[in-house]
Parts: sequence; C-alpha cells; structure tokens
Amino acid sequence: MNIGAKEYVAWWCPHCHEQTLLFGKEAYQIINDSIKVECDKKAINPHPDLCKAAKVPGVPTWVINGHQYSGVQNLKDLAKASGYKGDTNIDHKVSATATRTGNSLLIVLKIF
Repeated sequence: MNIGAKEYVAWWCPHCHEQTLLFGKEAYQIINDSIKVECDKKAINPHPDLCKAAKVPGVPTWVINGHQYSGVQNLKDLAKASGYKGDTNIDHKVSATATRTGNSLLIVLKIF
C-alpha cells in the first residue's frame, strides 16, 4: 500500500530534530532516504519548490494519504494516519530547544 508519505523539514528546525528522535536513528534513516523533503534552500539537498507546491504551512509537516499534519507528530498518530495495523505500544516524550549565537545553532534535545 502506497500512502504517499512525505515529511517536510528544515535542517535548523528543533521540532524536526525532535521528530527524528521519536523514530530513532535507524528508523529515521529510512525516512531520510525516502520521504524527507528539505525545505530550506541553504541546505545540502534542498527542495523548496516541492515545499511551496505542497503548500507546507511550516516545518515539520507530514503529508500522509493526501492529508497534512503540522508540527511534531507522535508515533501513534502517524501510525493511525498511515493505516498501520501493527504494535503501537510506544511511549516517548522529547523536548527540544534551539539557541542561535552568530552563525552557530545549538539544539538541545531531551528524551524522557
């Protein structure tokens, strides 16, 4: 079943990094390789044209089965949106803060 999933992100977005942590490194690598769309034109592999065409209101935004979900989405909600029927017994809480100093960006992520 193809659900047409896309995740629209920006490399500097703390909420996008928060979303990454909810999946874990190995799982997110699959997303990174197949459905992630970078919206910042200053990124390594940017696609701001795709973000504009999808009318992305902000990042992160998921598009699943033609519906938009803005902001950090918990895994249970993403599973429901995608029609996933497997085990969804996953509970993580993540918080993220970002501080810009000059040309540097410090992102602090906490998992609890």
